Amino acid sequence: MKSNTSIKDKAEKLHIKLPECYQVLVFRFDQKIDDNLYKQIQYILTTLQRIRIISHVTDRSRLVLLISSSDDPTFKESLTEFMMVFTTQMEERFQSFPIESACGSLMKGDYSKVEKSYQEALTVLRLKRKFPIELQHTYHYHDMGFYLYLPWLYEKKKGENMGNPHLQALRRYDQENGTHLYHTLEIFLSLDCNVKETAEKLHVHINTLNYRLKRIEEISRVHLKSMDQKVSLYLDMKAEKYEE
Repeated sequence: MKSNTSIKDKAEKLHIKLPECYQVLVFRFDQKIDDNLYKQIQYILTTLQRIRIISHVTDRSRLVLLISSSDDPTFKESLTEFMMVFTTQMEERFQSFPIESACGSLMKGDYSKVEKSYQEALTVLRLKRKFPIELQHTYHYHDMGFYLYLPWLYEKKKGENMGNPHLQALRRYDQENGTHLYHTLEIFLSLDCNVKETAEKLHVHINTLNYRLKRIEEISRVHLKSMDQKVSLYLDMKAEKYEE
């Protein structure tokens, strides 16, 4: 149903009271939701009662919830807590739990946009599968930051054959010399260029790391003190990982 009016009329006939603000939540399990698992899900949803669930549906391994929402900043925290508690309760009580959960944007009034919120939640799930470590504790669409643009960036680079020559030079050097400079650069950028934390993460001495960073600049011909170049390298690295 595409018309907001027809949706609200249908809801009224079904005696469903639609709130002004709503969101779509999606939980993905590692198995198809059968009758037994569905009963367990219903039990937990009924006992939690932390948010108002307007309706819900299962789709293969997904549980989709339409919930009453609020633009109060504290509600977002409550929603995150609900997703975490639901997962914990499913695991503790039934040893069955969703391996991923996500939430689309808050929508106001117009229920013809319910699919948009749903598709946003699916986008979060797809990106979390690509970046399970980086996005482990991310649940909301608008908290995804630059990750939301990676599919577009990947498609553009793929369509125009726009590989990053600086990263290509680094990969080529690593392959020819058995080094790990690409990985060193990736960790360095992910830790906001903190030399001490990067050295600890890589289990190397700071002097060793500084030597590697110097070699990275020489081989890739980039300046690691340039914010523009660092951001470009970081995004291209993430785009490559998205492809993988």
